[in-house]
Amino acid sequence: MAWKEFKREDKGNSLGVPCISLTKLHFRLNSAFIKAYKIAHPCFVTIYINEEDKQIGFKFHVKEETNAYKVTFYPRNRKTKAYNGQFGAIRIMQEYSWIQKTENEIFEKRRFKPIKKNDMWIIDFKEETNL
Repeated sequence: MAWKEFKREDKGNSLGVPCISLTKLHFRLNSAFIKAYKIAHPCFVTIYINEEDKQIGFKFHVKEETNAYKVTFYPRNRKTKAYNGQFGAIRIMQEYSWIQKTENEIFEKRRFKPIKKNDMWIIDFKEETNL
């Protein structure tokens, strides 16, 4: 049988685009987000919820604060020293049904291009800000 190349469905079109994605357990920051916005170790994030507008806001800081999550960094590519980051999402998923609905969506619908407003990065579940 002849070999045939597998075609990616996401077409890799957002590999260099800074984004925040959502898994069943974590929020993830891609390496493009970390590099573009100079997210560095140590890093903590405070999460804010806007239920009315179905938005999640993230404020990043270097010191641990009340209600902050620690961002864990892990290598995406050891040669280029590119890192992804992640922090907990389980409790938020349990508490807000409009967020929990995304856990069974295809990956492209769980990947968001955040918008910066003042000192907060915002992902919008009402708008089409997913990549």
